[in-house]
Parts: sequence; structure tokens; C-alpha cells
Amino acid sequence: VPAATKVPVKKLDIRLGGDFKVSQAPTATDPNALGFIYGPNLSLDWTPLSANEYNHFGIDLHGDFMMYEGGKFKASQIDANGQKSPTDLNSRLTAGGGLLWKLQGSAQEVGLTVGVGYDYLQLFGVNYSYANHGPRGRIDLEIPIGPWFSLVGRNAFTYFIAPTGNISDNM
Repeated sequence: VPAATKVPVKKLDIRLGGDFKVSQAPTATDPNALGFIYGPNLSLDWTPLSANEYNHFGIDLHGDFMMYEGGKFKASQIDANGQKSPTDLNSRLTAGGGLLWKLQGSAQEVGLTVGVGYDYLQLFGVNYSYANHGPRGRIDLEIPIGPWFSLVGRNAFTYFIAPTGNISDNM
């Protein structure tokens, strides 16, 4: 009986999807109000360098465009008199890239990816714009469910380093 051959780890992963999130959006009359954030996202992981069967190295590019449920999410600016001025948020754009280390023996096995990189964030609202950027870390757990699809759990964090002067709550 010939030995089973492993399906090689794919060097290029393209993920096109969407997010739908429910978040707390408190108001003066309802401190427990909820609002929706939704939109498309795209991620490209390219790992052309392999140190051995299990260690793969490469880069990632990613971005998303999230829209806020109308009138539910507010942002505060500080006006010329030093007073907070609330405004509605409309959308958020995030884009970035980084370096990856992927631990996976074959495309049919569970994989773990660790990445470090840099992100840019832009918030848009009614007479409002906010931008920030900073280093980003990410960890993924990938569970293949066939030759073309996987379930991916991702946790990513960006530490924003560029506070904006007229914004009272820099993230």
C-alpha cells in the first residue's frame, strides 16, 4: 500500500468576506442600546518561504470598510471653545500589512499563524474625520474543511500611536 501524500500548504491565501458586529451604543435614554457595524473585508496572505515542512514565512495585506448603523454611534470632537461636540459616525476604513509565520504541515491540517505589522485607521462621520495608525499583532487558528475552504478564527490588535488633538477619546 503506497503511503498517503500530503497536500502541500498553499502559498497564497485570499480571503474575501464580511463582518457583522453588534456593539453597545448607549444613549441618554437607553444606556444598554445596541447598534450594528457591518461591511466587507479582504485579506491576502502570501507565504513563499519555507524553512521546513511546518514553518512558512511571508507577508499579509488586509483591509476592511465597516459601516455604522445610522445615528447609533457617536464620536466626540473638541471645538474651538474647548467643549465636546458629538457627531454621528458613518464608516471606518482599516488597511495594513505585515510579516507572517505560519505553522502548518499540510493544507489538510490545522494551522497556526502569527503576524506582526502596521495598520492605518480612518473614521468618517458627519463633519468628522479621524485618522490614526500603529503597530499590529495577529494570531489565527485555521481549520481546513476541504481543499478550498477553511474556518479561520482571528484575533488582531492595533496599538494606535498618533493621537489627534481635537478628538477627546483617541482609541
